Formats: sequence, structure tokens, C-alpha cells
Amino acid sequence: MRTSHPSDPGPEPELHAALAALEAARQRLDYDAGADQAARERYYEGVDQSDGPALYRELSELLERTTLGSLRQLYFDVDDAA
Repeated sequence: MRTSHPSDPGPEPELHAALAALEAARQRLDYDAGADQAARERYYEGVDQSDGPALYRELSELLERTTLGSLRQLYFDVDDAA
């Protein structure tokens, strides 16, 4: 009778793939504070944060350019496909 190690997936390829994915996830860095800070600086670059109404307008425009416009296009594409 063969005795196997608990990490030995044996002949089951799905189990082997799941164990490999688990090991990769264990080694992955979940949060990189430096990369997050750099991404925030790039995203908000050029936004004037000194004045309330101007800040609101600039953030609204930034959101429109980077997020809302993309969502609207997605919804138009889905509606056209239906």
C-alpha cells in the first residue's frame, strides 16, 4: 500500500492545480503600500485641492473621465447587444 504525503496530489490534475494556486496565493503580496501611494499620486495629479468648489468640480471631472464614462459606455454596449 502506498503512503503519500498530504501535499502530494497524486494522479488528480484538478487537485494539483488547486494546490499550486494555493501556494502561489500564499506567496503573493496582498497589499503594496508604496505602489498604492504612487497610483494615488498619478490618479490625482493636477487636481487643485485648495478650494472647496474648485476641488469638487475637478474631482467630479476626474471621476467622469476615469470611471463614469467607462461605465456608461459599458451599459450602452450591453444595451446594444440585447
